Amino acid sequence: MKIRTTLATLAAASLTLTACSSASQETANDGTPSLVASTATWALLADEVVDPETVDTESIIADRSVDPHHFEPSATDIAKARAADIVLANGGGYDAWLYDSLEEGATVIHPLPLTEHDHEHEHGGEHDHGHSHDHGHGEIVNEHIWYDPDTAQDIARQIESTVTEKGGAADAAAIVEKLEKIKERLAALPALRVAQTHTIADYLVSASSMVESTPDAYREQSLKEAEPTAASIAAFLAAIEAGEIDVLIDNSQTATDVTKKIADAARAKGIPVVDITETPQEGVSYTEFLGQAVSSFEAVAARD
Repeated sequence: MKIRTTLATLAAASLTLTACSSASQETANDGTPSLVASTATWALLADEVVDPETVDTESIIADRSVDPHHFEPSATDIAKARAADIVLANGGGYDAWLYDSLEEGATVIHPLPLTEHDHEHEHGGEHDHGHSHDHGHGEIVNEHIWYDPDTAQDIARQIESTVTEKGGAADAAAIVEKLEKIKERLAALPALRVAQTHTIADYLVSASSMVESTPDAYREQSLKEAEPTAASIAAFLAAIEAGEIDVLIDNSQTATDVTKKIADAARAKGIPVVDITETPQEGVSYTEFLGQAVSSFEAVAARD
């Protein structure tokens, strides 16, 4: 199954912005703009674009054990985001706790629209927070957009443009090239039948010849973050038992009793289980993180 990916639109002109706080104004005055990202994953992407001597980057969620879907920010977290010159958000409801707290005029770069948690919007771009939007409804959009190399390239270019406008130094060329190589590796993967305990890897699957084989009912419930029904779990286990799946994609950061049961069943059947997570391990860059995911699939393909 192929999912539709609409790239975020690059900002073509400078924005007239309202400073969110005196702290934000001070960073602008001393020539060192600050960038605050919702998660470590997005902060790491920014780190591969900006010059650390001229741009301060930070993430609100740094602890890998935290599930971003259910994170509750502190007052300090909100103050940090409001003081930033640039906010890097995921959008699509994934980190609404971040952008819902920002004041109008904040500079927010985001691959998915700044919507509530309804999964029914298409991709966004960069804008002045607080302005209205008109997006189409009817399509469930997967929030795990950082696994889309095309979108990552686009966001990297937006970071370069926005940071440069604010007096910092940035260059997206290197990360764009690294992501091109990741895309080439994905395109070279064989047509493995993959199923997911949590729909985290849709964009990786879509960029390859791999075939999305998660039972439909279970998949829809996962996308909606609804509890899987007994029937959908039974269908998933039956597909494993029938040998209809070559690889199981699991997400250890969002593990539940149900996902553990499915992963155990796959292992018992001799099906490889690939762990694709929300955020990277300590000391791993963004492109290394994506590369590790691709390496996991390459290792499975090499076994055949």
